[in-house]
Amino acid sequence: LERYLLNSPKWCDKDLFFIWDIFPAIVCGKHQLIESEVNMEYVRKIGVPIYRRHSGGGTIFADEGCFMFTFIKREGKRDDVFRNCLSAVVDAFGEIGLETELSGRNDLIFKEKKFSGNAYYRNDNGSILHGTLLYKTDLEQLVRTITPDNEKLISKGIESVRQRVINVGDYMTLGREELMRHLENSIAPGRVTLSADEFAEVRRIESEY
Repeated sequence: LERYLLNSPKWCDKDLFFIWDIFPAIVCGKHQLIESEVNMEYVRKIGVPIYRRHSGGGTIFADEGCFMFTFIKREGKRDDVFRNCLSAVVDAFGEIGLETELSGRNDLIFKEKKFSGNAYYRNDNGSILHGTLLYKTDLEQLVRTITPDNEKLISKGIESVRQRVINVGDYMTLGREELMRHLENSIAPGRVTLSADEFAEVRRIESEY
């Protein structure tokens, strides 16, 4: 869907935003060596599919406790796109009483812990910024899927992750779907609709993955 919307002449003058999910799944960055990033034996055992995305950045584990978002921007330098898009997410959280902030260029933090990591790519048609948002992700499963199969490493990884990342769903009354809808309405209250032919083209692109 990102590829289609970024490159379709019909949408070439539109800035767009959408929320999506994919679970369970592991998604690796464009340049990563999957075998060194993923606990392959464990992942095969539990049957989680692995995908590769167009952007860089680290490997992520997605379950029903998180979701993804995508910004498509036509103008702006890399740092401006990060700042403007992620500031919109921060503002949306402010509307429901959560004080979040942008850390560095591509992380969002709450209570000094990371809840969203983001990645970027661009071509002549514009930029894609997309990220993961931790609502109530199973952090132990996250560590087990992307850590070598060694219980000592896994135990240390789980402890480390709990110190560094946070599930924002533990600090709000909004359910996961309600939070998704709030972000949509806050960041991009307008709506556009794809035709059946456009969905068919998206499915064709999807088959390449």
